[in-house]
Amino acid sequence: MSLTEIRRAHFIAIGGVGMSGIAWVWLHRGIAVSGSDLVSNRMTRRLAEHGAQCFIGHRGDHLDSADVVIVSTAIGEDNCELVEARRRGLPVWHRSQALSAVMEAGRSIAVSGTHGKTTTTSMLGLIFERAGCDPTVIIGGESADFGGTAKCGRSDWVVTELDESDGSFLRVRTDNLIVTNIESDHLDHYADYDGIVHAFQDYIERVDKTVVMCTDCPGVRRVLATARRPVVRYSVRDGECDYAAGNIELNGHGARFDLRRRGACVGHVNLSAPGLHNVSNAVGALALAIEAGLDPQACCGALAGYGGVGRRLTVRGESGGVLIVDDYAHHPSEIAATLTVGRAWARERGGRLYCCFQPHRYTRTALMGRDFGPAFAAADALIVTGVYAAGEQPIEGVTGALVADSARAAGVSCVRYCAQREDVPGLLTGELRPGDIFMTLGAGDVWKTGEEVQRLIAQAVQAPAAEAQA
Repeated sequence: MSLTEIRRAHFIAIGGVGMSGIAWVWLHRGIAVSGSDLVSNRMTRRLAEHGAQCFIGHRGDHLDSADVVIVSTAIGEDNCELVEARRRGLPVWHRSQALSAVMEAGRSIAVSGTHGKTTTTSMLGLIFERAGCDPTVIIGGESADFGGTAKCGRSDWVVTELDESDGSFLRVRTDNLIVTNIESDHLDHYADYDGIVHAFQDYIERVDKTVVMCTDCPGVRRVLATARRPVVRYSVRDGECDYAAGNIELNGHGARFDLRRRGACVGHVNLSAPGLHNVSNAVGALALAIEAGLDPQACCGALAGYGGVGRRLTVRGESGGVLIVDDYAHHPSEIAATLTVGRAWARERGGRLYCCFQPHRYTRTALMGRDFGPAFAAADALIVTGVYAAGEQPIEGVTGALVADSARAAGVSCVRYCAQREDVPGLLTGELRPGDIFMTLGAGDVWKTGEEVQRLIAQAVQAPAAEAQA
């Protein structure tokens, strides 16, 4: 069944970042879209405003007259809507199949890797957009430049994030591929790190046209050692790569650098996203765009004013002189890169860097909890909360204390474990002071803690003023 044969589609958990983007594109390609989720959010509301039927809660009769039902790996076989779909004999597609259907209808570019793929995808989509290509873009996060998790373009270019976490990316065909990095993660699905490496080794051989990979990552270098096909290489450290960043100047809120293509400078980039990791993301996006035939000067100029993606070094606000920042980072490498930027911001403000980290998934915490400690080296103080389950069942003996112990062993001077995320703001009452940064990290709902801390600080600031007026 192709997209042109589908009249109505139902998405179970339509409000997720991965599902909502696909639903958006299907909707704007003339398919009647319905879906359900446990709670309303910005994604469900955006879809509903544009004609999708979004239900809150799951019920079998929500399927109505759907031709196909879309699910993700997170949906259990006992979900009542999935049970009803199977009872009716409806086609049930995994999210990866729904994504593949979009990609097969055009010239496709996929971005994968353990981390950095959401930002790289959003950068690549913006480059194509500003180069006049009007692409379809599907992102695993909310893009400030596109107003959500996707945009449906009029050209046949399709730029999408490709999630490797459950191995389903191996089902998706793409013309072009960027691999940002390959690190140890998702060991609840892969038997070990070698399993992840082998999956990428297998996948790059299936790509029809161009493969672009970051050689700064040891895992990528392992894949390249056995690659049987040509690969375009990029780096922020090795000037001999096919694409490299030169004369890098980092500042608190972005970077400037020269883009070098096989040794020759092809443009100057003024990037409005902080950190060396974002320079790397930009170089990867630029490399693929130029290899696809876009003008190098137009590509390099496209990232000025880049708006970023939600929950990536997102400033939530400032209260009482304390800056509240949130980031999705939940892997050691991501955390270290994010806190490097946070440390620079704190230095500029003459304050301290406080961090609240919420471990994500019991399986990841069990397998990697003791590896997290060094990632928090840049923090002046760290609070670790209980584990955000993400649908998993608890594992005996696995708590956020594993991460806290690892951070203490790594030399972080002030580390506290607070099992209940909701108790964190009370721990910080009167402790944060003007100039400090309070940063929340994690893929769960830890961002709520930043909002709660901001509210408490505001109340504390307002109370003396109210007393003085009285």
